Formats: sequence, C-alpha cells, structure tokens
Amino acid sequence: MTKKHILLAPAFVLAFIFCCVAGIGAFECDNKFVSVGSFKDEVLSRCGPPSMSDSWQEERRVGGYIRDNGQLGGVRSVLVNIDRWTYNLGSGKFMQILTFENAKLIKIETGGIGY
Repeated sequence: MTKKHILLAPAFVLAFIFCCVAGIGAFECDNKFVSVGSFKDEVLSRCGPPSMSDSWQEERRVGGYIRDNGQLGGVRSVLVNIDRWTYNLGSGKFMQILTFENAKLIKIETGGIGY
C-alpha cells in the first residue's frame, strides 16, 4: 500500500460513514445536520420553514391485555399530531420529506428531484 492510499483511506471511511448515517435518518440543510429524534423547533431553526407542509391527527389504540375471560382489556385511544414537511433543496437535488409525531422527527424520506 502506497503512502497516497494510506492518506486517502480515512477520507474514504468518513465518506462511507456519512453516506450510511444519511441513509438511516439524517440530512444536511444549510450546512447543519438534522436527524431522527430532533424536534420541530430545532429543525425549523436549522433549516428554516419547509417548502410545503401538511398536518393532521390520527387516533391510535394503545395498551391492551387479555383478561382471564379471554377478552381484550385496557385499550385506550390517543390522538397523535402528525406533521409532514417537505424541503425543496433546489434544482438537481432530491427533496427531503420529514415526518413528525407530536413534534418529534420520526422519519426522513428522500423525495423526487427538486425545482
């Protein structure tokens, strides 16, 4: 292995790690990283307002256990606030779609090419 290869190896490893991290729920906006687990106010301060947004509520059933008589007990419904923000990062770049549940970022998806 040449000296050039030894010097390039750490850069390659860092690039590989960055690609893997981005694939599991992170993206860069305005030279700052946003990742799953961030809150809406943090994303807003790092990335600014989204190009598009949508909000709704979903009812979710939580809890539950089987009673001695075989019936389901302890189930209750809760309302979850869902926000979906889309960041159009510009021509030739993929849009980023962020999904929040109760103000916490739970998913980052890559959308189509921006404009």
